[in-house]
Amino acid sequence: MQERFGYFSYSAGGMICLARALYEGVMDYSNEMAEVVYTCTTCRACAEQCRNIYYLTNEYFNVPLLVEKIREELINRGKVPAVVRDCLKSIDLYGNPYNKPGSKRGVWAEGLGIPSYSGQDFLFYVGDEGSFDERGIKTAQAVGILLMKSGISVGILGNEEISDGNEVKTMGEYGLFELLVEKNIQKFRNLCVKKIVTLSPHAYNSIKSEYKKMGGDFEVFHYTQFLSKSIEEGKLTLPKLKAKVTYHDPCYLGRYNHEYEAPRKVLKSIQGLELIEMGQIKEEAFCCGGGR
Repeated sequence: MQERFGYFSYSAGGMICLARALYEGVMDYSNEMAEVVYTCTTCRACAEQCRNIYYLTNEYFNVPLLVEKIREELINRGKVPAVVRDCLKSIDLYGNPYNKPGSKRGVWAEGLGIPSYSGQDFLFYVGDEGSFDERGIKTAQAVGILLMKSGISVGILGNEEISDGNEVKTMGEYGLFELLVEKNIQKFRNLCVKKIVTLSPHAYNSIKSEYKKMGGDFEVFHYTQFLSKSIEEGKLTLPKLKAKVTYHDPCYLGRYNHEYEAPRKVLKSIQGLELIEMGQIKEEAFCCGGGR
């Protein structure tokens, strides 16, 4: 199919054809197929473009779910790209995909004065990117400072935090995903966590939607939602900034959870800032391809 149709295999339609070929026994699972299937970012843009009721609601025509199921079988058969294998191994061993010890997870917060969680009203769940990614760390620090400035009672898990598992699920490793969810739910319950503010849209999606299926019923906010509410209630004022900016809708905040306005309200509340929208936004936004 790749030789005949070029890049068709990498499209949503191509993924459906691959699934059908596997189901009918026309094709078998292989390393070459894995390279194609793991290019899908599960951004859900295909569902927005099609907007067919069966496509959106019937699991057999849900392309991101089809992709997950194919990946699950590829993992079971040991036919996954090396980068996927190494990522999953790192999460299993260290609780993060960066192959770094969990003892380094709270370094991002040093010197900021954000306390460890001990029964505060809110848990600030930072996630893997906010703990280890260079740009993610800067974002985590900025958001942490703003949360404290808003006057709320908030704490972090620091070195006790582990991956939320969203990417583990999309990579098809359901066993590891369930283990991470169980560990996190138990930890949150032991600490009496009720409300969670997440940095990552992926963590927001996972804890808000997937954890509930396994008994983890928490009130979850993406940080832009929380900041927008704090600004609206007069609890937080952002400094003036003379700049022209644009905003790229994250797939897992937008298409998966239909939150488009909170980030824009935050930006529009900054005096001197001019928000310029891109040509394709909200449901039509391009996937960044970077897992944000």
